[in-house]
Amino acid sequence: MLFIGCSGATDDGDNGDSMLAQEGELLGNGTVLSAAEVQAAGLVAVYHPKLPAFNWFPRPCSGVIIRSFPPPFANVGVISLVVTARHCVTVDSSPYGTLASPSQIRLAALPSPGPANPNPPASAVTALSITDLGGEAGDSALVTVAADWRTIANNRLGLYVGRSSTLVGRTLTAYGYGTSTPDFACETNNTTVGAGVARSGSPFSIVSSVNWSSGQSASYSFTNPNSGGQLVICGDSGGPDEIKGLFKDFRYVLGVHSGQAGGVLDSVPFNMNLQNAIGGLYLSPTNNKGYDLAVASDGGIMFVSNGDLQRASAKYDAVAQRITLNGECVGTATNAQGKLVPKTVPCNSSDLGQKWDLTKGWQITSVQNGLCWASASAGDLSLVTCTSSLLTGPPQSQQWLWSAQP
Repeated sequence: MLFIGCSGATDDGDNGDSMLAQEGELLGNGTVLSAAEVQAAGLVAVYHPKLPAFNWFPRPCSGVIIRSFPPPFANVGVISLVVTARHCVTVDSSPYGTLASPSQIRLAALPSPGPANPNPPASAVTALSITDLGGEAGDSALVTVAADWRTIANNRLGLYVGRSSTLVGRTLTAYGYGTSTPDFACETNNTTVGAGVARSGSPFSIVSSVNWSSGQSASYSFTNPNSGGQLVICGDSGGPDEIKGLFKDFRYVLGVHSGQAGGVLDSVPFNMNLQNAIGGLYLSPTNNKGYDLAVASDGGIMFVSNGDLQRASAKYDAVAQRITLNGECVGTATNAQGKLVPKTVPCNSSDLGQKWDLTKGWQITSVQNGLCWASASAGDLSLVTCTSSLLTGPPQSQQWLWSAQP
């Protein structure tokens, strides 16, 4: 997987314009994925133009399906949301170019949809809309498509919304539909050798991260190629990076590939832009899979529930270290049993009890007292002493999944 592009944001929020992204990114020497693994990873091929030379650029980009649901309006059916690199949905394949019309974008959630030859495969679905996720989203965009991909989205991929700096030193698995030719000249080489075939590669080592001037995460970077000679390359742009949880049923997507410079590949993380674009995420403990965070109507005490009407939309601002639900902030309180519990309260930026940190082990910890959120089997929440084992990590009751899929 390699894609010559986006050198990454600088400390002052400037993305820089050297080696700007021009087409897509490969998982060179990567592992070809089965249909089941493509679904589990939420991988989708994104066919796009590069005008005036190509109505359909020969190589597809990549993307990740994060949600699929029946919208609350008629005549559309089930829609799905896909995150990809912004340069994969512009008319000239550049990250700051004009967004293409949705009719110029096709998506195919298949193991081997192949190149556009000269058109995308007949089974590819036309996009409904394209959302630029905003300036601090950098090289990323949200694509809506009229496709029922609930069997894919119901895998409930976790979206990492903490600070990218906490990922440094970790390793990830990269996914994409890139070529099988280790060629860095993605701007000029239009090869389709191996393009449109879903692959993965690992481990890639995360070596650095960059913030915007606001403090929001701008990018994280990993060594490319990895020690096994695998590459993120042409056609892999927009494909996801993933860390698997300590429990095999839970997978966490860190961001999507943007571009290569200086021996490292930059990826765009899920900061507040994505959360705002989709109206928030659902928060669930890994010991209650399928249950989501809810708030009691009589006092703001929080619990986890599998009832559609009780689910609360949550957001995490890694700069303010604030979790918000239903327009209020999460603080702490003592319940009727004398236990310290998380509770929604009016937001107060000076209240240290409303500040929360997300750890590498997927725990939510209080900045004020260091205690962790824990979920009981009955759905009750409490604040407890954080625990973790070198072999198994934190207990499942203290691991939390941020997901776009309810």
